[in-house]
Amino acid sequence: MEKITKATYKHPLHPNGDKFTMTPARVGHLNEVIDASNTVQSNIDDVNDALDVVTDALIGTPGEVTQLTSITTGVTLNAKAGKIRLAANISGLTTNTFTLTNNKITSSSVILLTIESSSPAADILDNVVYLVSSIANGSCSITVRSSNAGTAPTEGTIKINFLVIS
Repeated sequence: MEKITKATYKHPLHPNGDKFTMTPARVGHLNEVIDASNTVQSNIDDVNDALDVVTDALIGTPGEVTQLTSITTGVTLNAKAGKIRLAANISGLTTNTFTLTNNKITSSSVILLTIESSSPAADILDNVVYLVSSIANGSCSITVRSSNAGTAPTEGTIKINFLVIS
């Protein structure tokens, strides 16, 4: 088997496309994951396992948090990636803003958002607008709004997924 001595990768999500180099503490085979004490922790059997290892190294373990009282209640989640479960439905044409406190965020961070719903209605998220603003060291604001003029709220539990790129 070919052994890895050093690997250089172009970070696909970094705004400048910066490269980083990974050098294992002990040289291992392509399918080995080696920790700092030179112990083989696991063998990578397929591409998905390899992607999981790289993702864990770059992002860490994603977190999850639920708003406690209302859709405007701030949350704290100190992770590069995570999921925020909103406390309430998003009512028609109502703008709702809350603060995400996160020690991974810097004033120059790029924060990517996606949104998901447990609603069986396929088009429920077509009417939801979401954005990030007020990015500062340790926090940002997230705004969600339904663009549906009706008074019916969105159905089901809404979750906002985020990724912090520093």
